[in-house]
Formats: sequence, structure tokens, C-alpha cells
Amino acid sequence: MAKYRLARTRFLAALALSAATVLTIAPPSNSATIDYPYSGLVEKTIVSGVVARNGTPVYGADVLVVAFPAGDVLDTLPINAEVPSLLVGAASSNSVGRFSVNVDPASLPSQYVDARGRVQLEITIADDTREVRWNTTAVPAQYPTPIGGQEERCGPDVTYGCELGEPVYVVPGAAGASPINIVVGTAGGVAVTPRWSTAKTEGLGASAPQQLVVDLGDQPKLYDVNDNPSTWMTAPAGEEVQPVPDGEQPPPATTQPGPAQPISAAAAAALRTSETAPRTQDFSFVDQAVQAGTITAAQMSAGLVPAAAKKVPCGWKTMERFPGREEQYMGFHNWLEAKGTLNQKSGADHTLGAAGKAPGSSKWTASGNATLSVSSAQEDVITRIVDAWAIGTVNYARWENTCSRAQLIKPTSLGDPIKKFVRANHPVLSGACIERYNGSQLTMTQSKNMTISAGVEVAGISLSSQSGYTNESKLTLDFKAGTKVCGSSSSGVNRSARIEAHKL
Repeated sequence: MAKYRLARTRFLAALALSAATVLTIAPPSNSATIDYPYSGLVEKTIVSGVVARNGTPVYGADVLVVAFPAGDVLDTLPINAEVPSLLVGAASSNSVGRFSVNVDPASLPSQYVDARGRVQLEITIADDTREVRWNTTAVPAQYPTPIGGQEERCGPDVTYGCELGEPVYVVPGAAGASPINIVVGTAGGVAVTPRWSTAKTEGLGASAPQQLVVDLGDQPKLYDVNDNPSTWMTAPAGEEVQPVPDGEQPPPATTQPGPAQPISAAAAAALRTSETAPRTQDFSFVDQAVQAGTITAAQMSAGLVPAAAKKVPCGWKTMERFPGREEQYMGFHNWLEAKGTLNQKSGADHTLGAAGKAPGSSKWTASGNATLSVSSAQEDVITRIVDAWAIGTVNYARWENTCSRAQLIKPTSLGDPIKKFVRANHPVLSGACIERYNGSQLTMTQSKNMTISAGVEVAGISLSSQSGYTNESKLTLDFKAGTKVCGSSSSGVNRSARIEAHKL
């Protein structure tokens, strides 16, 4: 087993922005240590980030990336069957705790890539004694986004997902969307254009691989730098309603409209906590493969590990299924005579939360997410919707790790995309307003993976999810009287699915 060294210095809470420097540490003194390579962020990087312990960078932390099968394979596995996973990448962290794992898309077997080129991944990050895991969906990059050049420092203008003084690249979002933080350096300091991205980043109009921040210390944390749950997780409330039949007016609300409440700061922080498990034998298995030459450092750097066709010993087996769990896909917050139309087309994205539990623990924590799509057989159109949440269903499975007995609850496929509707109380929207008059429409056809309030409640756990729409799906508000339309302040009228309409 490899040995690890921690930096002797710590991030100082009061580190001045002007005096910030990159922390360095001496390399391990044990020449027999097996080192996975560190390449910096390159075009084939599929996930990157930083690893620390109690705020101190970890040198030589190991990262393994495993792919799960695409399509309906996961829904057809019998109980107690093992999930057919594949090792697709490995790397180690450098002297300031940064890591980048590379995967060449051309090296992935077809059964691990869906029709849209996406790959479901599990990322395991460990120091010399313990590990944490994270789930994500890597998607092909659609927006050429060169990353590199001038680094900024985490401080007054860059605060999320980095420590004070930490170098970070800031990539502007499209059309005023939130910026994307890149917390690792590029290889050789040369600008690169990544080939992998995430659904969330693509929704902001840019492309960047998954960015994780990990702390394996006394209060372990693991989170996605660019996807803060507090920005999209809300609690809806209300009564059941149905779409309004043609020619009829919507019934009056029987409850006083009130805003959906965002989660508390404490609840948002709790979603960033994680539970560690003992370091599994997966890492020693890869060590042995490196020693035997069946996996090489060159393959890791080039993203060609899938060609070795290795399956790590500590995989997952199916323990239980939760089919047809209800999810809130979208809220129509509209007043008076502005009717909504929900058009769920094949290809519409929904990004849903996953939950993990350490062996022997009763606590479920956030463990990443999975991005799923509506199939052509599930397409649906519902018209004349007023003040309602659209409720669809998702199929989940509970898996158990074959070595540690850790558990994972993960969405495997979408069920009925529009099962029913419930009353949507009105949120408070402070964005700019525009006027729409009799016979006009407001149609959003280009918004991708917008952050919509939703919830996951499975087997005693409660997480949150995002749902979104690609340019193959459509949200339309049809105005039968003069109205004023206001969009969410965070996204603007044309990029938000939260829309309110007032009679002029």
C-alpha cells in the first residue's frame, strides 16, 4: 500500500490576497512508493479537484474512477446480482492536493456510453487510511471553453469552492449565468479545451469537467464546486390540482399563496458533509496491476485505462429496488389567465441526487447525482397548467458494496415523466419584468438543465434533485389577457422555469 505525506503548512484563515502563495511540500521519501500520475487538467480530464485533511493538502491521495453500464441494464439486474462496473481512470494528487483523472472517450466500451455520449461514474478518493465516494454523470462538452491563462485568487471576488488564497480559474457563464470555478491547474500552464463536462456546467453555457473539493479530516466534506444545493433546493407546498380543461377557467386557490422556502444554511452545509469508510482493497488491486504492468502510468495519463478491461474487486450488488418514486420536475407559478404547457420530449435531461451510507452507519449523506433522460416512449404534452408542480417518477436501486458493506441509493432510470400535478404556491420573484399581451406566448426552447426545485425521498432519506430541459423540450406560457411576466432574478426571464404573470 502506498504511503502518503501531508503538507507541514496550513491554509491560513487570514491569508492576505496580495500575499497568497501556492503551498508546496516535499515528495515522499520512500522510493518504493507506487505513484499514480498527476497530469494537471488536460482535454481528456473527466474529473478533477483538490484533496485535504483538516485543511492541509494531501500529497499522494489516490483517485479511482469506475463506470457503470448505460441504458436499462441497471433496471434489469436481479436482486443480489453484481453491477458490471469497469475501471476507467486513476490518478494521484500533487503537492498542493490537486488531482485530475483522464479518460479518452474513444477507449470506453459501448455498453458504458449512452446514446448521447454520457457516462455514469463513481469516483473513489482515499488517503492512506480512508476513503470517500462521489457519483456523477460525465457528458460530452458542447461549448468549447478554453481553460487556463491567468489564475485568480480565492478571496473577495472568488469565494465559492476554494480556500482563501487558493489559485482558481474563473470561466464566465453564458448570458449572465453564474461563473464556473476551476480549482486545478492546467498541465504546463497551457490553456486547454476540455472534452468532458457536466450537465450543470453545460446549463451555464460552458464546458468543464466535474470539480470536487474533498476534506478527509475530522469533519469530512465532499462537494461539487459549481453546484451548491442551497441555490436550487426548495420546499414546495400545496394541494393537488389538475390541468385546466380546454374552455374552462382555473379554479381559485383555496390556500393563501406563499413563497416556497429555500433550505436553511445549516441544511445546505449538511449536504456538503460526507462519511468516510476504511480504504478498500481496490487501491491495492490497482497497485498490483501497475507493478505487473497490466495498467501503466502512461495509460492513466492518456486516459486509456478502459483498454485494460479491469474490474475493481470492491464493486456493488443490487439489494433492493424503489420503482416509481415521485419527483417534482417543475413548478408553474402563473397568475390569472397565463396557462402553461409542459412538453416532455425525448432527450430532456433530469439530474437527480444519489445518497451514500458508510458501513455500520445509520446516516445517509449526499453522494453526487446522475443525469437521466426521457425516452421517446415517455414523451408527453400537458396543456393549460396553472399554479402547479409537475410530478413524475424515477426508478431507484439500493446497492451494497461487496467489500465494505457501504450502501448507495442511486437513480437508475426515469419512469412516467408526468404522472400528476400538485398545487404550487407562488414564490417571490425579483427579476426584471416584461409585458405580454392578449394572444402572445413566452416559449423557452433553448434552456438546458435549468435548476428546478425537486425532492428525493427514498427509504428514510431525503435529498434534493435538479430537473431540466434540453432544446428538444419546451415550456410555453400562453397569455389570453394582458399580463406582466417576471423571471427569477438568478437566471433572467428566458432561462428560468419560475415565471409569474400578473394582469396589467
